[in-house]
Amino acid sequence: KKLVEDRRITRTPHVTIVHRKNLPQYQDLWDSCRIINTSHDSPMFVINFGHLLCDGQVMAMTVDSFQPAASSDEPVGQDATQFSRTVAEFKGVVLHLTVGTRNDSINPFEARDLVDRWRKGKVKGIDSMALGDCTARGRVKGLFG
Repeated sequence: KKLVEDRRITRTPHVTIVHRKNLPQYQDLWDSCRIINTSHDSPMFVINFGHLLCDGQVMAMTVDSFQPAASSDEPVGQDATQFSRTVAEFKGVVLHLTVGTRNDSINPFEARDLVDRWRKGKVKGIDSMALGDCTARGRVKGLFG
């Protein structure tokens, strides 16, 4: 409620796959994102969100899976399948969606650290709520840093 009142909800929500701050360690993943982003037919993905997390500074949603979407209109292509495998192979990648931050002095990048701490069992000071069946569909649309 406070994030909404203070207009601190992320205006352009997106799932962060890799951040420029993680380079050069994740350069290969960044390059894979660039390839899928610039492909003529950017494939559709299904994202399953698991939990909503908040530590008083930042709120984020965990991404439990990120898979190519299959439909009768758009079959799963090899590029999409390979890309989701590449994402899964990079240990330390913390897929998440930043919901918002308490104020503008808090870097949204802290959402990655929040999700990482929670996944490692360091839950002190973190409130969490299971989201149940919460999915979204989307495409890789940009590289920002």
